[in-house]
Amino acid sequence: SIVNRLVHGAFSMHYESTVGVDFALKILRRPDANVRLQLRDIAGQERSGTMTRVYYKDAAAALVVFDLTRWETLESARAWKRDLDLKLSSAEWGYLPAVLMANKSDLPAHPKISEEDLDRLASEE
Repeated sequence: SIVNRLVHGAFSMHYESTVGVDFALKILRRPDANVRLQLRDIAGQERSGTMTRVYYKDAAAALVVFDLTRWETLESARAWKRDLDLKLSSAEWGYLPAVLMANKSDLPAHPKISEEDLDRLASEE
């Protein structure tokens, strides 16, 4: 998982998908300050439930991840971003900053989603 790679610097070919929610903590040590990242991997759980508000609570930013080899995950990522905007936007702060992250770019198979597709998506949003 991306969280495992970021927090522990490890990658496993035998990773099992997250069931429920996975929490992790990563501290980035910088000369001027330490940055504490609390990561919540909600693994594509149902957006319509009330629990997503709990998972989103106190978020300062979001990573929305999709699989480059599967179109449906990109559509799902768009829906997650809409859910974030719906539940976390405010007149005072605007929308929660979010980064769209492509996963599985290292696979030898050609991805189904191209850079051109992503550029087109970015211009639409």
